[in-house]
Amino acid sequence: MPTLLQQQVRGDVVAGALAPVVSYCDVIDGHLHDVIDQTGEAARAIVEQLGEVDSLADVITGDAERLAGMLHRALGELESVRHTRRDQQIRTLVEQMRELNQLVTGIEETSRVTNTLALATMVSAVRAGFPAIDFSAVADEVRELARQSAEAARGVGSGIADITARLDSILADDQAGKGRFEALTETLEDAVIAARQVQRDSGALTVETAGAVGHAQFQDISRQMLEHVAGAVGDVCRQAEDVTAYTRGDLAEGELRARAIKVEDLRAKHVMSRQRSTHAQQTGQEAQSATEPLIELF
Repeated sequence: MPTLLQQQVRGDVVAGALAPVVSYCDVIDGHLHDVIDQTGEAARAIVEQLGEVDSLADVITGDAERLAGMLHRALGELESVRHTRRDQQIRTLVEQMRELNQLVTGIEETSRVTNTLALATMVSAVRAGFPAIDFSAVADEVRELARQSAEAARGVGSGIADITARLDSILADDQAGKGRFEALTETLEDAVIAARQVQRDSGALTVETAGAVGHAQFQDISRQMLEHVAGAVGDVCRQAEDVTAYTRGDLAEGELRARAIKVEDLRAKHVMSRQRSTHAQQTGQEAQSATEPLIELF
């Protein structure tokens, strides 16, 4: 004859408590494998984009150096002209050229800082055990640096164009002086082209660096995902302990039901579109369209 304890244990209650365990474990398994896949994908992407960032930074530095060389030559010619034509307009142009040289120095410095920031962020992100950092703020800083570089390039380009126009005006009635300024005018035109190239390269660097910063946070994402999975495993263990306690009479039926795990509880803990997509795949639900980025800056 069943004992009082055995009579209190209902099979449907035990079955109900154990029913979600399989589905729960399926979702956990899916996330665990996704962490492995995502880490590999991000590692490959970070290597590729790091190379792109380095290349673009080198290109911008080279462009800025060429632009500086052109402006230096133009400034030298203007300085020599100033000794023979002590015209106030020429003096003004010389001062403008000096100001443009300062802008070029700013472009070179911005390029250097942008590259350093990107590299430092990546190193910090992949270092084991490094705490979460604000990757979104880093990306914003990179964009701002690149914007400054582009603004400086635009300033150089417009300044050179203005100088060229004023030179043409000064020499319009000076046939003898036109020959002396031909080389200078060509140099200034080349400098305009170089400034525009710096502007384009700066925009490309913004895109590549922002992408690299996003991929660089894979270490932090992996840590969050593993913590997510570890917490879910802990929930399953607790559920098993609760069922055992119930069968022994140490846990009331109502408390067992109230503490039972639910697969949908996992969804509330997701912070990325990829996590939600993996959850949907494992539970047979329809995944949302992939309109969000693979890696989110958060």
